Amino acid sequence: MSLYSEHYDLAVIGGGITGAGVAFDAVKRGLSVALFEQNDFGGGASTATSKLAHGGLRYLEQFKFKLVRESLNERNYLLSSASHLVKPLQFYVPLYKHGKWKPWQLSIGLKVYDLLQTSRVLPKHDMLRVKRLKADVPWLKTDDLIGCGSYYDAQMEDHRLVIETLLMAHQDGAKINNYSKVTDLSKTSSGVSFDVTSMNGNSETVSASAVMVATGAWNNQFSKNSLVKPTKGIHIVLPDMDLSVALLLMTPQDNRVFFVMPWQGKTLIGTTDTSDDYRYSSPIVSQAEVQYLIDALNAHTIHRTWQLTDVESVFCGYRPLISTTENVPESQSREETYTWLNEGVLSISGGKYTTFRQMAKNAMDAMIKTQFSNRKDLGKSWKDEQYIGYLGVDQWPSETQLNQLNQRYHLQRESILHLIDTYGNLYKDILNTRTYHPEYSVRFDIGYPMIIAELKYAISKEWVKTPADFLFRRTYYGYLYANQPEIVKAITLRFYQIMNLPIPDIDQVVAKMLMKVKYQTNA
Repeated sequence: MSLYSEHYDLAVIGGGITGAGVAFDAVKRGLSVALFEQNDFGGGASTATSKLAHGGLRYLEQFKFKLVRESLNERNYLLSSASHLVKPLQFYVPLYKHGKWKPWQLSIGLKVYDLLQTSRVLPKHDMLRVKRLKADVPWLKTDDLIGCGSYYDAQMEDHRLVIETLLMAHQDGAKINNYSKVTDLSKTSSGVSFDVTSMNGNSETVSASAVMVATGAWNNQFSKNSLVKPTKGIHIVLPDMDLSVALLLMTPQDNRVFFVMPWQGKTLIGTTDTSDDYRYSSPIVSQAEVQYLIDALNAHTIHRTWQLTDVESVFCGYRPLISTTENVPESQSREETYTWLNEGVLSISGGKYTTFRQMAKNAMDAMIKTQFSNRKDLGKSWKDEQYIGYLGVDQWPSETQLNQLNQRYHLQRESILHLIDTYGNLYKDILNTRTYHPEYSVRFDIGYPMIIAELKYAISKEWVKTPADFLFRRTYYGYLYANQPEIVKAITLRFYQIMNLPIPDIDQVVAKMLMKVKYQTNA
């Protein structure tokens, strides 16, 4: 029987973080759910973020207190329930004589930021002496420095949050489908029908009582009106700058906030906020955009001038901001809206990654009130559940257990620790993947801890269908090793071997993939 022959209570269109959250919320309430993503999960903005779960300090300037409060509380939920994926990150905010923020203004803002949280899980803010800043970030310019604030937010593994949310939805019964493009929504006597085209070109008709559209930057496709007006944000990856904290700085060009953060043994810098040509499916980062961030960084550094040639990789995404009359990209609202497109078809537009869970709840509350009010069997929304990969301090393997894992699976300690740190409690599933295949314990490259079992697990359990799915949306390896193509090549070759597919010209496949994480000189 075809997967699509079943009638579902709810069909979710879109496999980014918002769609994933809706699918999990809906299935927890007791609805039968199917999710359809036209490309790979998180292939839009959901894996092209600044890797921050944060309240949005700068939104206080716009008096968006409700948004900041909600974001801070959701950040705190993620810190406690997905601690393997969301971890505290301290920020320094240097203030300069000609900057737009004065010390007293920042101090007030940080106090409000502290007070807006319902419950505290991170340390309070502080105002630092210049001596402390110089010691912690010796390469930072301190000429004309008039103060420095310190506060905490959180750094997240955005790609893993998408996948683990989908895994939890799937575990509770949702049908999860990537490379499944939805077209032709039509009203029927039983709800809504639509066509789904798979990556092999086959098309089938699916029916559902209701449909939730959560397609991010693509949200206008099913609407007669403009629901979203996306803005483009780019990030660049530089070598390790020896940061123990993140920096929130101002661009000299236009006095915009940008971040400089430690990330995966590298340095992540972003982001821009511009209108663009809306190449959502194949975004391009131009040399001029990269130069903008390089110039902003160099305006704050001493001892070294960074060049375009130092950039190891880039990525960008389109924020699905709601459509308004505001023409200044950074002033567009980060709040969300819920719009009924037709009977039984509700669309979610806008919002912040950090608040995806609250957005899913709000959307499902509206959906149930309108479409499922007669269903007395439905439960409550997604509560404070721990993520499927949650690994508490008391669950971390002891030295004795690590030695036992080493002996049982013939894995070096470095690789075991890498799996635990990357996948949390799911490391056990990865180790079990290689139980009957000892060759899966082999590293892709002797100098790095990644092992073949990760790829096998991702293919069998996390819907990986292409090498890029694994390299960019189940792991960050494609970004981290873009300047080491032999590692990317080894992973790509192993993908085709595990999938038992004809092996193409691997050099050509890898070159095409890595082109997407390089800036374009002619763009």
